[in-house]
Amino acid sequence: MLQQFCISVVAVSLLAASALAGEWDKLIDQRIAAYEAMKERKSIAFPEVGARLQTLFHSHRLSHVQVFSAQDGKRSLGADIYYGEGQLHVVQHQHGWNLVTKGAEAYEWKFGKRTGEITVADPKDLIDYAIYLTDPAAFLTYVHGLYLTKPELFEAPRPGESGCTELRFKKVHHGIRAIQLDQKRLWFCAFEYENVTTGKVATLIFSKPQAIQKIPNAVFERLEHLQFRKSPSSLRRHMTYL
Repeated sequence: MLQQFCISVVAVSLLAASALAGEWDKLIDQRIAAYEAMKERKSIAFPEVGARLQTLFHSHRLSHVQVFSAQDGKRSLGADIYYGEGQLHVVQHQHGWNLVTKGAEAYEWKFGKRTGEITVADPKDLIDYAIYLTDPAAFLTYVHGLYLTKPELFEAPRPGESGCTELRFKKVHHGIRAIQLDQKRLWFCAFEYENVTTGKVATLIFSKPQAIQKIPNAVFERLEHLQFRKSPSSLRRHMTYL
């Protein structure tokens, strides 16, 4: 009897995951189609954004992206991001919010804390958060849009890292110095800016999406020694657009 119950629970969980993945793909395709149908370029909304989302979400069934920070010649790993098929997981290595999604629930806790919150893993929120994590505040999309509409603001494009192209402002633009872009895959590789706190030049570096066969077990094992409480909060509270 117990075995039958467990099998039923597993079956229901698999069906729920499948439905969430189906909704995930549908929402992404709708978003991409909306961008690609645009007739003109606006600040952070133009056809090329659709191609970037293709690279972000449709390169692999499950993807892994790493975010590094660099300053004073030193590079350090900031976060590992795993996503696909209706799930998103964030492993922070320095600061910020960790995230593990399980079905319709999102488990969140701040780096270094032992307690966290259980919020709703809404597919729209997960998609927007994945976009945000690989393009904070849409700054890189904004710079890309400026380059497409006002190329005179930039120096001549030059090679960057890993096959990317550097687009550097002739004059620092609101603290932003440059971005690096893979023009073939439309992927943002790096973002160079002036740190408003220290005044130093800092760079965020984003690895290109890599295919993985499964989410590492270690991602979920992090939940074992933490305590969580239900919260009405949303993942959207982490997303700030200037």
